Amino acid sequence: MVAFYPDKLAVVEGASSLTYGELDRASNRIARTLQTFHGQRDEPIAILMEPGCALLATTLAVAKAGKCHFGLPMETPIDRLKFILEDMGCALLIADQHNREMAQTLDGNGLTALFVEDILASGDDAPISAEVGPDSLLHVTYTSGSTGQPKGVVRTHRDFLHDVRTRIQTLQLCAQDRIAGFSYGNYNPATISMLTGATYYELHLRRNGSASVVQSLADHEITVLNCKVTTFRQVVRSADGVQTFPSLRIVRWPASRPQRATSLQRGHPSRKVVCSATNMAPPKPISPPLFISTSQQQPRWKTSLPAIQMKASRFCCWVKTARLCQRAKRGKSRCEAPSCHGDTGTGPR
Repeated sequence: MVAFYPDKLAVVEGASSLTYGELDRASNRIARTLQTFHGQRDEPIAILMEPGCALLATTLAVAKAGKCHFGLPMETPIDRLKFILEDMGCALLIADQHNREMAQTLDGNGLTALFVEDILASGDDAPISAEVGPDSLLHVTYTSGSTGQPKGVVRTHRDFLHDVRTRIQTLQLCAQDRIAGFSYGNYNPATISMLTGATYYELHLRRNGSASVVQSLADHEITVLNCKVTTFRQVVRSADGVQTFPSLRIVRWPASRPQRATSLQRGHPSRKVVCSATNMAPPKPISPPLFISTSQQQPRWKTSLPAIQMKASRFCCWVKTARLCQRAKRGKSRCEAPSCHGDTGTGPR
């Protein structure tokens, strides 16, 4: 994506932002530091960071260096974090200044803590290469340990790319999208946005409140929102039927359906495509999408996705009956639905 969109915003988090070119150079610095310390060995790297630009650069850097990463949830007790680090046999931890105290507590006993701000302040940002195959480890997610000790779930590059393909096909993502979401523990939706050429906006519900999230959706003209059902309910309540989101075409949640379908109408998305793409595995989903139209999907324009060699398409619009309007079916330039603000020949405004 760097070759296609070097100056386009890749990630925005509050007042901080990185273009695809800046993200590439930042991740190169971190990746070179990783190889300087531990060479090109395939080993786990622990990450203890706030969601945002630096976290995305770090996860990308770990993959570039040919290693795998696992995130340490900041709200997890120290004893459990120590168990996870010991279980993984981890020798290196990357943290940010916000988590310096916790990182220093974990430092020692064979574990070295580095701080991303120090790495980014200096170092070589030239491109880096490493031997990475489809079955190389990408990251490890630990379970909550509610039924015993936490257990690691391993994910390879092949698994990740399959997930990316599935989500892009299901959600019809493309480079013109502006994707917003919340990073939960090990899950960072920005990595999928990165492989479409889209711009990702990191939202902070706990830090800024639901009213700020609602305002961000409107100000940044977000087209795709990733969130939990409980988060979506808070956003809908804050909007209170007053704030509208003419650019929002997809709301995606990873688990269950909202209690009341009227919540969707109150959210006022202009394109009524709400679904879940979780638990996808070849050759078909383990569980079906929660809510998705069976109407014929007519792509209006396409964009190349060189990272995974496929195409992504977008519809003109969806009306409340979850069918394409008659004007859109006839291939006209604009939709007659009063809620539609889309244009079939260009990206979202």
